[in-house]
Amino acid sequence: MNSQVSVKDQYRTSRIMYIIEAMVENFISILTAGAYLATLTRAIGISDSMTAVLSALTSLSGLFQIFTILVAHKTPVKGWVIPLQILAHLMLCGLYLIPLFGLGRHASILFLLLILGANGIKSFKSSVKINWFMSMVEPKNRGSYSGILTAVSVVSSLFFSLGASYVFDSFIAAGNERGAFAVISVTILVLIVLDAIPLFISKEKPTDMRRITSPLSSVKELMANRSFRTLLIISTVQAAATGIAPPFLSTYQINELGFSLSFIALTDIIVNAVWVCALLGFGHLSRRLPYERIMHLSVIIQALTFGALIFVVPANGRILFTLYRCLSMVCGSASAVSLNNLVFDLVPETQRTSALAVRTVFTGTISFVVTISVTPLFESLQAKRITLLGTELYAQQFLAICTFSIILIVNILWLIYGRRMRVEH
Repeated sequence: MNSQVSVKDQYRTSRIMYIIEAMVENFISILTAGAYLATLTRAIGISDSMTAVLSALTSLSGLFQIFTILVAHKTPVKGWVIPLQILAHLMLCGLYLIPLFGLGRHASILFLLLILGANGIKSFKSSVKINWFMSMVEPKNRGSYSGILTAVSVVSSLFFSLGASYVFDSFIAAGNERGAFAVISVTILVLIVLDAIPLFISKEKPTDMRRITSPLSSVKELMANRSFRTLLIISTVQAAATGIAPPFLSTYQINELGFSLSFIALTDIIVNAVWVCALLGFGHLSRRLPYERIMHLSVIIQALTFGALIFVVPANGRILFTLYRCLSMVCGSASAVSLNNLVFDLVPETQRTSALAVRTVFTGTISFVVTISVTPLFESLQAKRITLLGTELYAQQFLAICTFSIILIVNILWLIYGRRMRVEH
């Protein structure tokens, strides 16, 4: 019995290191997404619609995971995952150097190359990194560990986001926009170092992986798994829905709703408090309910989330958009605890990295294609306001209606086919 305990505990430090690393990586993500990204693109001269497309490039970068299937057997993974992660973060840091050097008409092209390259590299190693650390967690504890992992990142981001936005807004208010971008660049460089240290300390669980000669053969094998195939289809429909409205919301906050970064950071306190409670709650619930049930609950909440977004306008934006964000965090918490763990339940251990990659490729591609397709409609709606039932709508409200309608279909699919994916622990 003592030998069993020692075997389980030899990865305890690595699991703690992963929690720390995820927290620091989240700090980098905060500074290179959302309102920060919108402010940066505005300084460079990129339009609102193009900003939405750039945000959606995160989804398109999922295509790089098709190559992950080819290298999933290359163990140990630590030696090649860490350098790739450092490179991706350096490219994100480079985004803030663009306005400092005043590259003029070449700025947009360089911005596109950097953000696509960074997200592509991050996506390429994402499934491998998840499998690296989650393989060191007992199956019955995966849900609660996932909840704690995300909760730590959320709590720490409360203080980080508030401090970062205060400093950033101070520079902007003083008319020193270049100084703001310089401070963020230096901050990201420091975070890159702090992010790499836990990865170097962590161990890796030995795994005998068979070589995949062709990504198509691996996909064919996974598609023969009826349960995984069902999850993939439903996830793809859901990704199509979330590719419509969410990419256009960062500029909605800054422009139409008129939020400052300081206000957004203050509301983060409420939103993240809800997020932490939801993560810990769903993590505890995962010990009692199958991951399929929690995932189904997630899409129910997602319908309520976009239902609230439909009614957000400047007059009620501070309240209703905060409600939207809170519901979104509850939905995301249920998904964070259950989605990857559901994939782990449905496929054999040797296929987990490939399964995560395939799901990301499908969902990421459809989400990006939908966003690109919707962009001309968004620009048209911005130029000419529309009226529905006697009420004028902002472009983002109309897109929210479209997203809400598809999420209702996703709920019906879960109701009909959810039992196929149920695995009792």
